[in-house]
Amino acid sequence: MLKRFFSSVFLFSILFGTVFLDGWPGTALFVAVGAMLAYCLMTETSAIFSKIFLSKTSPLLPFMGIFFFLLSFLCACLNLRQGIAFFLPSSLMICIFWIFILMHAGNKEGIFSDIISGGAFFLVMLPISSLLGIYMFNEGGLDGRRLLVFMVIVTKSADIGGYLGGTVSSALMKGGNHKILPSISPKKSWEGTICGLLLSVFTSLYFAETFGVSKTGMLPALLGVLLFFGSFFGDMAESSLKRAASLKDSGKTIPGIGGALDLMDSFLLNAPVFYGIILFSANHLCG
Repeated sequence: MLKRFFSSVFLFSILFGTVFLDGWPGTALFVAVGAMLAYCLMTETSAIFSKIFLSKTSPLLPFMGIFFFLLSFLCACLNLRQGIAFFLPSSLMICIFWIFILMHAGNKEGIFSDIISGGAFFLVMLPISSLLGIYMFNEGGLDGRRLLVFMVIVTKSADIGGYLGGTVSSALMKGGNHKILPSISPKKSWEGTICGLLLSVFTSLYFAETFGVSKTGMLPALLGVLLFFGSFFGDMAESSLKRAASLKDSGKTIPGIGGALDLMDSFLLNAPVFYGIILFSANHLCG
């Protein structure tokens, strides 16, 4: 528990450093952390997919993750239209995976490996590129850096609320609390889920105006609900992968937390969903 706390404090310090350091130092820190995260995520996801499908993934995936992240950043720096800057790198990577398949023509195992590699790559790297998209967003009076912090705080409050609610209810209730899907996530309970939802909505309402999100109407509450369910299902999806691979944690990169994928599971859905909201509803977000 203590290791998890110190790891969380350290990671939040890095996040706030990337956001509140003015100019290129903050951006450089974000890009460096993003590239390392891409490498770790692709390494872990490759290992998980290899165990599930009993087939090797491409050894190039971790380096392709770094390349994709840096290319997305470069396209964003070229002041291309928001969304287009992240469509172009994705299109290039799709072409590369099709070339891999062509190179393995007649080799069923090779083609199967390419398909698995492509699935692992896009399931993880598209959410990561969405985080970059949020960070680089600067239109319609919205500051992407502040929005990124808002999304992270609300998302992680859902995790914290779920953990605390589940722990307390398990200790107080005779026979323990009520599990949701013990075969996938043994510790997730209905009691913890309700606490996570409430804390997520409260956090969204409390910090909305601080981080530039309009408090008009029910928008902050709706964002709290949406980000909670994105966090919940992202966590469950990652747990499903680990169970299929007979793993408790995705890795041992972060003391007290596990692997990079364990850290980022809440954002697998929230990052692309929140980025889409920013792209298509910027005027509503800034009021």
